[in-house]
Amino acid sequence: MDVRLEISSNAAHLQQLYTGLDLLARSNRIRLSCRFSRKSLRVKVPPYAQPVAVKLDVNGRQVMFDMSDSSVLSPNFFDSVDWVFKRSLRSDWNPHDSGSTKVRPFGLNYMVMQDGFSWFPIKRALAFPRASGWPKHVARALDSPNWFHYSPRRSMIELGPPRNLSDMKVLFLARVWDTANDDHFDLSHELREDRIQVNEMRVRCIRSLRAEFGSRALVGLVPDNFAQIHYPDCIIDNRLTEKKRYLQLLADYPVCITTTGLHGSIGWKFAEYVATSRAIVSEPLNHQIPGKFARGENYLSFEDANSCLEAVSVLLDNPYYCLQMMQQNSDYYQKFLRPDELVWNCLKQVGSHTEPQSKPRK
Repeated sequence: MDVRLEISSNAAHLQQLYTGLDLLARSNRIRLSCRFSRKSLRVKVPPYAQPVAVKLDVNGRQVMFDMSDSSVLSPNFFDSVDWVFKRSLRSDWNPHDSGSTKVRPFGLNYMVMQDGFSWFPIKRALAFPRASGWPKHVARALDSPNWFHYSPRRSMIELGPPRNLSDMKVLFLARVWDTANDDHFDLSHELREDRIQVNEMRVRCIRSLRAEFGSRALVGLVPDNFAQIHYPDCIIDNRLTEKKRYLQLLADYPVCITTTGLHGSIGWKFAEYVATSRAIVSEPLNHQIPGKFARGENYLSFEDANSCLEAVSVLLDNPYYCLQMMQQNSDYYQKFLRPDELVWNCLKQVGSHTEPQSKPRK
């Protein structure tokens, strides 16, 4: 399969896709070629504020990968590409009702880099010389052993389920969003309301979990300025929320909680919990997940703080059930979420069709 990638962004949301493509090329499952758009030379914002969609040519077919939090589908996608793989594809989205079957769910998204040295991330970092913090991004790409700059690597996230559970505990570390200011995005009334709802759910869960489970629950907010001003009773030691320490903590906490992200998205935490084979308690999922992934088998859901406590209690009080869920998530990761397999599952859909079938537009 010939895959030509046009890179116009090095956004964090795209690193999982880039890692998957690199792994597939290294294993000779695809022939990957890349070119950098001229726009990359003019980009000034850091990677986390860059666009989160990228276009590929797969055996002559134009394919768009859209990793945005929002479920909104741009009409331009239908006119400019043959296929769209979208991270946040609503659960109630019906391809036939919408007039096109060219849109498919991408899957769970999280930040992950390949193990060992690779020129690919280095070239991506070098391609954006005017981006804010450019030297730091280049240094991070060069530092594949993580000696000076920590980046989550595939092998660090693949924990696998434990053989037994002797210490049943629950983990929920989260951030809250500034509802008044944002350095890179304009906050409309709708976006502010979205942030308020996300913040309040996280805070209510943290307070309830602390009260109910005490020392069995490691829960709290990243202690940034906004959290310290508005939710000082919920903050936690900043060292525990650093990415390296957080991923290390997952090994000691079989039950992990996540809430809905911005725009109703499934957050990175959910994907990280699946990759680390944790038992998951989550708000209901608003978006499609490829493969067999079911409530009650891969996760338990909750609607409010009280039902969150109930779901956590079910897992903490039933270690065997918890282990079963952890094994289900480990199996799912190997088949559908490991970066190379996730991307390969998407590319296979393109390669197995001569032409995506679409209903004519009205």
